[in-house]
Amino acid sequence: MGSLPIEKKKWIMNAFAMSSPGHVAAGLWRHPENRSQQYHNLKYWTDLAKILDEGKFHGLFIADMLGVYDVYKGPDNIDPVLPGAAQFPISDPFPAIAAMAAVTKSLSFGITSSTTYEHPFSLARRFSTLDHLTGGRVGWNIVTSYLENAARNFGLDTQVPHDTRYAKADEYLDVSYKLWEGSWRDDAVVEDFKSRQYTVPGRVRRINHQGEWFKSAGPHTVEPSPQRTPYIFQAGTSSAGKVFATKHAEAMFLPGMEPKVIKRGVEAIRTLANEVGRDPNGIKLIAGILIIVDETDAKAQAKYDEYLSYADDDGTLALFGGWYGVDISTWGDDEDFRFAPGFPGAVQGMLEAWSAMVPGGQSVKWTKARITKELALGGPHIKAIGSASTVADQLERIVDETGIDGFNISYAISPGNFQDIIKYLLPELRRRGLFWDDYAVPGGTARENYSADEKGPRVRDDHPASKYRWRAGEDIPQSASLKQRIWPILEKAATTINVRAALRNQVLEAILYFCERDSVASRLTATELASKLLKKSTPYYLQASAVLFRSILYRLDGDMAKSEAQIRNFYKQDIPPKTRRDHALQGRLHISQIENKIKCYEPDVASFIYQWEVEQPMSTLDIEITSRVQSAAARLFQSIGDLEAAKAFLEQFLSLKRATPTPVNTRRVIISRLADIYCELREYPKVTEILQPELEGSTAPDRASRLYRRLMLALMEANVGFGRSDAAYRVLKKTQDIAFPEPDNLHDQLLHMRTLFGAARIAHMGSDRAEAVLRWRFALQEVERMHILKSTRGFTSAIGYLSMAHAQLSIGDRHGARHSWLIGAAVLKSEICEFWIPVASTVWLREIATDVHKSEGWSLRIMLPGGRPDLTWP
Repeated sequence: MGSLPIEKKKWIMNAFAMSSPGHVAAGLWRHPENRSQQYHNLKYWTDLAKILDEGKFHGLFIADMLGVYDVYKGPDNIDPVLPGAAQFPISDPFPAIAAMAAVTKSLSFGITSSTTYEHPFSLARRFSTLDHLTGGRVGWNIVTSYLENAARNFGLDTQVPHDTRYAKADEYLDVSYKLWEGSWRDDAVVEDFKSRQYTVPGRVRRINHQGEWFKSAGPHTVEPSPQRTPYIFQAGTSSAGKVFATKHAEAMFLPGMEPKVIKRGVEAIRTLANEVGRDPNGIKLIAGILIIVDETDAKAQAKYDEYLSYADDDGTLALFGGWYGVDISTWGDDEDFRFAPGFPGAVQGMLEAWSAMVPGGQSVKWTKARITKELALGGPHIKAIGSASTVADQLERIVDETGIDGFNISYAISPGNFQDIIKYLLPELRRRGLFWDDYAVPGGTARENYSADEKGPRVRDDHPASKYRWRAGEDIPQSASLKQRIWPILEKAATTINVRAALRNQVLEAILYFCERDSVASRLTATELASKLLKKSTPYYLQASAVLFRSILYRLDGDMAKSEAQIRNFYKQDIPPKTRRDHALQGRLHISQIENKIKCYEPDVASFIYQWEVEQPMSTLDIEITSRVQSAAARLFQSIGDLEAAKAFLEQFLSLKRATPTPVNTRRVIISRLADIYCELREYPKVTEILQPELEGSTAPDRASRLYRRLMLALMEANVGFGRSDAAYRVLKKTQDIAFPEPDNLHDQLLHMRTLFGAARIAHMGSDRAEAVLRWRFALQEVERMHILKSTRGFTSAIGYLSMAHAQLSIGDRHGARHSWLIGAAVLKSEICEFWIPVASTVWLREIATDVHKSEGWSLRIMLPGGRPDLTWP
């Protein structure tokens, strides 16, 4: 018996357009067969949609921008784009979508919209409305807007920094997901005439989002649409864009004129997707391309040459200036830009790649005229010109070499080029089994047809939006935290006037529980609510707890004076501790004062540590507080770089003989800190020596804890120190498999950052430094998002930027490296050295600083804590 034939992957075929006379073919609006100049006429769009729907295209993807390209012959010169209509004028793509949906059955619509200038509530509302009107055939191409002109259009003096835009976009998506997936229960709308209920009370809820960038109360004003969350596209080309896409995108557009470049992007995305828990094949990767096809190769080439005669040179170079931020007019006409002095290295590398692809390209100068010719039709994307057979062969090679899932097809003339593809190319692709005969789900949603996995219209379970889903029968979404479930009960009890004292104390204790475990914003709410319940008769430990958490919050916000004042004012009340529990809380207040002194580098901090007196015999609580004092002392000496003293404090604690064994968690906190310091001192054998018994004796519940993760991260660091990158990666992978219920928790964020820095450093040790750049970019994006780390993330960002610069130099991107290095160096001039990520700020930073100085002559100045003079490396 013969084996069954292997079914080939069916390609995605998108039409790529813009609501403008000239998309990526400036000047072609003058061509007699082109209708794109009718972009402001609704019939143009409905005719185009019907053509694509009948041809079985997956979707019409509409690019957009909120400004004008004004770099070329600039600065701030808009004139070059005007004659050729180089993406200007440009109108809002949203209004035409509903009309196109009305005349089509299955075609999907991808709409570009920015997260930088509009509140997520209004955009979520607009997408939900369109999802209803299109029957679920809408997708969102997420951009963050990079044009300076766009920023000024919205009242800003300059553009929001690149990585900040992506951090903001990440929260933007969280708000949107909460509105789309978690504000209405799946069975909220019943339209029940008998009960006279359109929507069932209790099945619609507020989202009450409070983040660093956005606040939104909710509820979502639009009832659930077919997809809830629109199908998510992302077209970012930067490392941060790729990282963002890995988390959120369901389809991603990849740039590039060379298959090798596209392949690297594919591999990076799929590797990262796997590591963050996404199905690597669930993110559809689509490459940009211009296809000119006809009956024969000669006819297709003649058609291309004729199109080229209509191209507008100034408009093309204006697009180049906007895309790459380079005013090419300042160089001579005969300059070969692959070697031009002062031309950005990243762009020179791109031109070198182009020259290798174009027949005879390496033997000619890449002058303005040459660049203009290559970009005039289709922009910086692959071109396929020829008969159906020739083009199909080329597309097959691209898919085989890169692993992409399909193509985003631009045009020189519209709709003519798309009609040619439908007439000549698609039948050939169908004959080869590479394109569908009909939609996967005729009349179905965008998600059903792009994914083609028979899993329905909702986001897949591995997508971050799915965690917010409010399923039928649930009182509140499963994603809601413990606080969200019981907080309304606590609020009601706290505001009840005649609540009994015993119950009041229980409510207060529950509220204070969240002060220690929730996000900063929630802690503030909790402390304010707790203050309403405090009475003179309230037990000491509860009063001390409320003071403690207010002190911690002020310290996290960087206000050490107010943090200290909270504790001093409490002591002035002269309330004596009566119980062991009270005494332990007094110890925690003492630790908070130590923390404040450490942050301020006060000279009396060392003597102040020893003012804590523990009662004998030591209770479990006393042991815990003593361990915290010892840990604070170790942190003090670590923070000023006295690692030997820090080690001595922790070793002393572990060597103390006690009547009762040290609690497991307390011991592990101390061991994890000591292991970190051993790593700083490069005493790696000692790390494995103290960690091995703890890790071997761990149980399944242990392995799901934060403390276990801390121990594993120390073990990872030791393996990095030994040069065992494979072993380090295996340990790191285990830590990434540990899921925590409270991702906004301060400790979780600290561990998350250590994990990301560890992953980046492991990649940095390997041969693929491009992957290292991507990982450092990912870590930097996450640092920006971690608002709880307000007082420490500046120095952490600096380490990330400097490390990324080192990796960028390794791949020949000197321009990008210099940019990253300057950012990191600038931060170090205003941020005191921090030591909370072991080795990163000492051993690692010294190594990369030395390497960079040797190769480039760049130096660093670091502000040391404790009032010591600045350190210059090397």
